[in-house]
Amino acid sequence: MKHLLKHGVVYTIRKEKRKRVGKDWITTGRGNKKIADVNVEYVGMVEILYKGFGNWFGGVVFPDNKPKFMYDATLEDYVKHSGFNTVNAWIRELMRLNGIKTWKKMPIEWHLYKVTLVKKAEEERDG
Repeated sequence: MKHLLKHGVVYTIRKEKRKRVGKDWITTGRGNKKIADVNVEYVGMVEILYKGFGNWFGGVVFPDNKPKFMYDATLEDYVKHSGFNTVNAWIRELMRLNGIKTWKKMPIEWHLYKVTLVKKAEEERDG
């Protein structure tokens, strides 16, 4: 979230495909105040593969019905605006957030989204 608020865009990976994209808003957690309005775009499916020795690869398949393993891009193309310094750090955090303890339990298919800041929420003013 810090990256989004500072740079106006962030790429995020999700285990489940969102039911809707487009206009949305963000908060720090369920029941908390709105922080900003955003636009969410589906970039494509990501196939995350373990290369061994703590290294990961993420191939992005744009939604145009191409066969698997014909990647249009890689996560290296998006890591600059992910909030992480490396793809490995991004995937390690993804595993932590999803309770995945070992690469053997890591699902291959994920979903990549681009979140663009539209407008920060107005600060609450005291009466």
